[in-house]
Amino acid sequence: MDRRNVVFKFEGDVEEISVETFTQAVMGYSHLVQIAAKELDPNMRVDVNISAIRPGCLEAVMSAVANGLPGLLAGVAGVAGDLAPILEAVTGYLELKKFLASNGAPTKMEQRGEVNVVMTQNGGTMNVTNNVIKIDGSAEAAKTLQGLFSSLDDNEKVSGVSIEEDGSTASSGFTAEHKEFASIASAPSCTVDSTRAMIDGHAQLAVSKAVLEPSSSRKWEFYYRGNKISAPVIDTAFYEKLLSHSWTFGIGDYIDADLEVTQKLNSIGIWENSRYRVVKVHDVLASPADQELF
Repeated sequence: MDRRNVVFKFEGDVEEISVETFTQAVMGYSHLVQIAAKELDPNMRVDVNISAIRPGCLEAVMSAVANGLPGLLAGVAGVAGDLAPILEAVTGYLELKKFLASNGAPTKMEQRGEVNVVMTQNGGTMNVTNNVIKIDGSAEAAKTLQGLFSSLDDNEKVSGVSIEEDGSTASSGFTAEHKEFASIASAPSCTVDSTRAMIDGHAQLAVSKAVLEPSSSRKWEFYYRGNKISAPVIDTAFYEKLLSHSWTFGIGDYIDADLEVTQKLNSIGIWENSRYRVVKVHDVLASPADQELF
């Protein structure tokens, strides 16, 4: 069991803040933490209790209790009964909504390993983790966030809020001013229309069929994360190295490459891979067994 203290602080004329606003805001944040726990590890339960009230702020003690063994997602999400990645993901989610509220809807999102680069209409960019993206995909989280910041916006006595772990530095927490509450409540999600493109940087692709002439349409065949895919290689420098014999490889060898993955939102709301392109080849890696070279 992991226990941490989180301070939810109200700025402004705190003596005039209504009980309704106070309760809705604190319960909204608590519910976000519980939603995040469910999204990142379905076997985790987070209980939120108010341990103390200070002048102008609230300190909540959060106890994470895993029901049985950690879920299958625990290792992927880095949770496994630990509150730290959950609280970090919730803070990241709040920061993402604040960013989208001021920069507009995303136009493109690229996945680079564990980091997602979100690009918006006005040219803004923000790096967020996979855990944050999982929370952002939750309709329940969006509804809870809307209620939380709508209640704050309704009370003019609240000039701002800050949420952070007790004893942490201010840079690691979340802050917002009253003028931002309404836009955060209605901030868009990271869904980019019905299609989106992401870059899997330094993906390891096993070659099963090669096309040795530069082409943006003729497709190679690779094994990627255990699945066979077809993708053109559009990196002209890669072909130049092959022609000069700077790089040689055989069937079964790997290329270390940036793979562009285009996804479409299917009829049941799941992002489904629809197209692949190799946009940059960083290196050629020989397989353990000797292969006939091209």
